Amino acid sequence: MKQNLHTHCRFCDGKDAIEDLVRTAIDKGFDSLGFSSHGYAHPLDTCSLDDEREAAYIYSVMEARIRYKDRLKIWLGIEEDLTGRIYADPAFDYVIASCHFIPTPSGEWKPVDYSPEK
Repeated sequence: MKQNLHTHCRFCDGKDAIEDLVRTAIDKGFDSLGFSSHGYAHPLDTCSLDDEREAAYIYSVMEARIRYKDRLKIWLGIEEDLTGRIYADPAFDYVIASCHFIPTPSGEWKPVDYSPEK
């Protein structure tokens, strides 16, 4: 089985549209593809989904799932940062728990995987 379940798209910090990622996965012989955009973690992560983008993200993944159902199994996931709101919406097939920020002794949250300067 050839699959990727940790795929980001333009709805968060990815560079590609869902449609483009699906077509690439099909072209490369994937059996399944799971999308896992960053769930709400504002104000720490401004690339993370807000409520409006989350709704559009869910709709777009589900639309691709229907369109390509005979060619690729498409999963709807979300990557929830431990500093954001953790929940399991029934729409999601899976949740990836992550930690992109750590607290400092002063109580500030610092990113752990941004630029080397940060």
